[in-house]
Amino acid sequence: MDVLTAQWDDTTRLPDPELLDQASALGRVLVSQDEDLLAEAAQWQRAGGEFAGLIYAHQRSITTARFIDDLQLIALGVSPRVFCFDLIFSGEGKGRRRDGSGGAP
Repeated sequence: MDVLTAQWDDTTRLPDPELLDQASALGRVLVSQDEDLLAEAAQWQRAGGEFAGLIYAHQRSITTARFIDDLQLIALGVSPRVFCFDLIFSGEGKGRRRDGSGGAP
């Protein structure tokens, strides 16, 4: 799995819209537990904005180990093109896409 953290990319202080732009410019899906970023991505999506995708898990609904396991399964089974302009939710075994379909996409 190819990972680039916000710390390595020096983007820890970017506002959420700029973070979405940066990730998209790099062709990378964002992984976050930040509710504000989730809200921003959902707003962009409703407005027809483009971004590379977001995988989100609520901090209290999933352990770090489970989140990493879910990310590995998603990375193994999904082409990055599937994520374009999409939100994926992980947590408590739900793994639901924003459209409500079940399981890992």
